Amino acid sequence: MKLRFLVLLLLLLSKLSAQAQASYDPHKNYHPDSLKRWTTSIMTELGKKHPGFYRYTTKERFDFLIDSTTQSIKDSLNELNFYRKIKPLFAQIGCLHTGVSLSEPATISSTQPRPCSLEVFIDEERRVFVTKNYSNNPSIPTSAEILSINDRSIADILKTLIKAIPADGYNETEKILLLNHRFAFWYQTMIEVNEHFAVEIRFQEKVERYVAKGVNKDVFPTMETLESANVKQLALDIVANTGILTIHSFAKTAIKRNGQQFEKFIKTTFKSLKDQHIENLVIDLRYNGGGTDGNAALLASYFFDKPFRYWEKIEVTEAIAEEIKGMYRLFFRKNPG
Repeated sequence: MKLRFLVLLLLLLSKLSAQAQASYDPHKNYHPDSLKRWTTSIMTELGKKHPGFYRYTTKERFDFLIDSTTQSIKDSLNELNFYRKIKPLFAQIGCLHTGVSLSEPATISSTQPRPCSLEVFIDEERRVFVTKNYSNNPSIPTSAEILSINDRSIADILKTLIKAIPADGYNETEKILLLNHRFAFWYQTMIEVNEHFAVEIRFQEKVERYVAKGVNKDVFPTMETLESANVKQLALDIVANTGILTIHSFAKTAIKRNGQQFEKFIKTTFKSLKDQHIENLVIDLRYNGGGTDGNAALLASYFFDKPFRYWEKIEVTEAIAEEIKGMYRLFFRKNPG
């Protein structure tokens, strides 16, 4: 089981607990010694609490990365710049549900400047193409390949962004998908806050350079729009004796928001397949971000004719186990190894 941790980066409660949120200055710089100490203590605590902390990165490698990060802190940093230092450490864990976020004042501060005015598509070769141009410079052609932004190569930009985005295991598919939808915002939080962008592009065998202002962030579709409640989370289509079952989410809330009910839909789906003598079934889980385990287990049950184990095991660290109380302790035992 991946325990869900969300570490809200309020630059440590010891510094901010006495301050009202309204008085907090996200531009305040903190001494490098404090930043180094916070980095070490945050990652040490995560190592104690997260059961998969060393699942994809060995302790030796993680210790090296943490040490490298602390050694790279040479000067005082504000919250945003400290966030840029430690964000990749959280992504290194390889757990989609483990992350670090900016405080609300810092989030507002970092998005007030106008973000990069382009939406992009990243192909299999990690080439980046313009898909939408919201800027004041209509000359930037859609479908053009981006070579650099503000004199920084797009390859270097992608490398930085991909290292900072959390995902399960070694999978980078979701990272690319997220950048295809939210590139401007990731660029702003991880690369630079700037209102002007010099973009070098290749279009029709010519390399050209364009300068454009950023745009109001409201021109970009919100995440809620991208995950529109008007799109059915569950759908069944029959094509040439093949059923195509689309499941965009296993989450009860998302499914209910669309006026659907998972158990009822799945039951009706398999009855329809049986009644129509459909012999083949394709389950389309693209864009599925997971959700309610009970729904996933229910779907799996249609492919077994005897009892099956949905979870191989649920794992917690000793530190978390000590916090488990009452009858729930019956479900956990200490690994003798």
